Amino acid sequence: MIDIDRLSRDELWALACEWRRRALHGDKTAHGPAHVYEAAYRRRFGETVVAGVLKDLRPLAVLASKARRRFW
Repeated sequence: MIDIDRLSRDELWALACEWRRRALHGDKTAHGPAHVYEAAYRRRFGETVVAGVLKDLRPLAVLASKARRRFW
């Protein structure tokens, strides 16, 4: 298990964003860790973690299937 109190600001930010991204893309096991890392970040630094970071919230299946342009 990772000792959250020993993580640097950037490491904690990266973990919080990664786990929140996973949770938003449907990973049901990612909600808990995302909350823990975000809460630790807010407790230590007093800032919101993912506000404005995750702009593309479409499911991974939609992101993987890129729309193809038809050139007539």
